Amino acid sequence: MDRVLKPASVCLLRHAATPWNREGRFLGRGDIGIDDAARHEITDAVADLARWAPDRVLVSPALRARQTAAELEHTAALAGVPCEIDADLRELDFGAFEGLTRAELAAGHLSAAFDRWLRPEHEFAAAPGGERYAHAAQRAERVLRRARELGGRTLLVSHGYLLKILLASHTAGADPGDVRETHLPNGVPVFLTAGTEGQWHRSALAVSVDT
Repeated sequence: MDRVLKPASVCLLRHAATPWNREGRFLGRGDIGIDDAARHEITDAVADLARWAPDRVLVSPALRARQTAAELEHTAALAGVPCEIDADLRELDFGAFEGLTRAELAAGHLSAAFDRWLRPEHEFAAAPGGERYAHAAQRAERVLRRARELGGRTLLVSHGYLLKILLASHTAGADPGDVRETHLPNGVPVFLTAGTEGQWHRSALAVSVDT
């Protein structure tokens, strides 16, 4: 009898918090590490990850994502699970917005560019010198395609905007226009199961942890 492969599923995990996250600063390609408090905060995800039992971990190359994965590797949830860097999981490039808060952008010389960036027209504008939403959505699609081809359970340790774009672009019933205001906390797992025609669906486990 042929062996039945496990259906593909993914867990999206935004890295633990950095000082810039706590200050509300845009953090894209900057390589800032997580803080000491964050190392304790991500322990809340361990029980859910242990119950889900990932087969592999794909991690953004950014320091904050690698540190988060390393902290989880020290727990029973990820001990011995293969871990691999995937460049497609890197954060959206915020260009000239990097390091600034929303209030600073709204009040400064980049206010017009920031206002345009917040609007959903034209598939979302890129920040000056930054990355377009559509390009990041293509990266997210490649990651999901890889997870589907691998089968089983794949944990993705990545970033707030990249994961929000993934959810808005590739989950059933999602509205890409809501991506700017979607809240995705640091260190809170979101679980998806592969559906048909390339779409993904929130799994039953997601209901208990994605608040």
